[in-house]
Amino acid sequence: MVEGSTTAGLHSMLAAARFQHFPRAIDEAVYEQAAYAPAFPTLSVERSFALYIPSPRYFFLGGGQQRRLAERLEYGMQLLVADGRFDQLFHEFYDDLIEKAGLRKRRIFRLDQ
Repeated sequence: MVEGSTTAGLHSMLAAARFQHFPRAIDEAVYEQAAYAPAFPTLSVERSFALYIPSPRYFFLGGGQQRRLAERLEYGMQLLVADGRFDQLFHEFYDDLIEKAGLRKRRIFRLDQ
């Protein structure tokens, strides 16, 4: 197994053929391909399949009011899910990315942890 401590380092190791690929979230893959294209012109994103690996997104809170803030955030997220606004916001922010990445045309492999 090869480990890297920075995204730039991973791209350098990929270019040096230390490994053949490394997984990225779809938003990371699209952004990084554009950002690193000048330094790594052969960098590409796989287009025929995708790995679906369920993974949570976390909020990290600090300060004296963290418990109250965490409760308010959880309550607010539950309200958004319950009334459908979470899905609306998700589609507003991610549908263009999903289309750009061609996810609907790919074969999806689900990897459960």
